[in-house]
Amino acid sequence: MNHKYANHGFFYQAFKFGFLTLSMAYLLYIPAVMSGRSLMAFPFVFLSVLGGLAPMIVGVLWLFKRYGSMQKAMINIFSFHHITRFQVMLLAVSLFVLTVTPVLLTWVFDSNIRFLAGTVGIFLPIGLVFGALEEVGWRGVMQERLNHVIRPVLGSLLVGVFWMLWHVPLFFIDGTYQQSLGLFTSSFWVFNASLIIASPFYTWLLYQAKGFVPVVMLYHGFGNLLRELLVAPWPVLALVIELLMTCVVLMVSRHFFFLKPHQ
Repeated sequence: MNHKYANHGFFYQAFKFGFLTLSMAYLLYIPAVMSGRSLMAFPFVFLSVLGGLAPMIVGVLWLFKRYGSMQKAMINIFSFHHITRFQVMLLAVSLFVLTVTPVLLTWVFDSNIRFLAGTVGIFLPIGLVFGALEEVGWRGVMQERLNHVIRPVLGSLLVGVFWMLWHVPLFFIDGTYQQSLGLFTSSFWVFNASLIIASPFYTWLLYQAKGFVPVVMLYHGFGNLLRELLVAPWPVLALVIELLMTCVVLMVSRHFFFLKPHQ
């Protein structure tokens, strides 16, 4: 009976984190959406920044409550100097497959296509920093809680759904990357599908790093950075690559992904 109540507690905590994050982000994004103003317009830029940091803010507060010390919470999040050589190699290979492979495969069919972005805009630092900080909450809190109650593969997909919903308001804010994709376009569906499809791979990285969140933070941040610099003309190809990466880790680590929480 105690085990059952404990499971309910972990599940409740995961959903509580997810809904708090979505609530905070949506409340901050709504004024920018309703105004019709640009992402960088004053004062909406501050609200948009806070909305973009919602997973980290809620995650940090959650870890502070867990550890009882903000210093311990910060050490848990930002101890990048503890990354091992194996983890660095894992990151390098994963990022190469994720960002460079679609470009190389496209080049095979059309060697005249330009792959380097012509201009480097505001999305470059935003993608790097905000992408990394998101993982404090998504994988560092929500995924960790769900791993106690449901199989990691199901937990990953659930986190992916919340991750996708968190991005939705950005499609309505002028000047965001998501808004440039268009609403209900093929790029819109590819982008949202990629978040759910990629989520198990993030979970696998966290598993390989023995729960060390900075590894996943670096993967997300530098993945955004490289995809901003390297333009893959065929977005669907990038989605297929991401799907294959997830399928491979699901097969290789099926003992982890499909393991019952109590085993």
